[in-house]
Amino acid sequence: MLKNASTILNPHPYTFTLNIPDKCKNDNVFLLIVVTTSPANFDQRQAIRDTWGNESNVNGVIIKRVFAVGMVDNSTVQEDLEREHGVHRDIIQEDFLDSYRNLTLKAVMVWKWAFQYCSQASYVMKTDDDAFVNVHKLVNHLGQLSANASRRFVTGHVYVDTEPIRDPASKWFVTKEEYPRDTYPSYPCGCAYVISKDLTKLLFETSLVTEYLFIEDVYLGICLEKLGV
Repeated sequence: MLKNASTILNPHPYTFTLNIPDKCKNDNVFLLIVVTTSPANFDQRQAIRDTWGNESNVNGVIIKRVFAVGMVDNSTVQEDLEREHGVHRDIIQEDFLDSYRNLTLKAVMVWKWAFQYCSQASYVMKTDDDAFVNVHKLVNHLGQLSANASRRFVTGHVYVDTEPIRDPASKWFVTKEEYPRDTYPSYPCGCAYVISKDLTKLLFETSLVTEYLFIEDVYLGICLEKLGV
């Protein structure tokens, strides 16, 4: 871990309120899929379980799939979520508020959980609950990669030379104080990207020394740039 705690700019002091620490235990996991979702999106999660997110979809490789959420200020939704987790045992939750401005916290939670509880997974995919993933095609593509691609590997739809939006009326408004540069580093769309297993811990540790930015995929790009990826 980080040698100098005084360098921490973006602490992640949150703890898991729902967890599945044995999800990957003793399994030679090829692909871990973490789906970020809102606590109230019960139907979306069930649809994913029943379709592309079924862990038995691809023969010959072990795939694990979990859903990642933050806290909700509605006790009924939280209770329903806990019951859902009790049935399916596939939800992780940390104790920050689940909101748009906290999507980066959710991404950091994904990296943290992946290296703490599923470090043996060769690849980790982060996607959203409104995406449809062709898991067969993805597994086939990853299986054809050379051994060199198993380290510091990232794939997804990459944005290049994107400029920060300085219009205060925009949902993606970013001030000069938040991000002073004129262009963002290249970054993969947060809707779906895959990283090699070594990057989960590296990204989490890098996030601790990287100023917070609420646009999660841009923040990923900033961390990747620091890592030279």
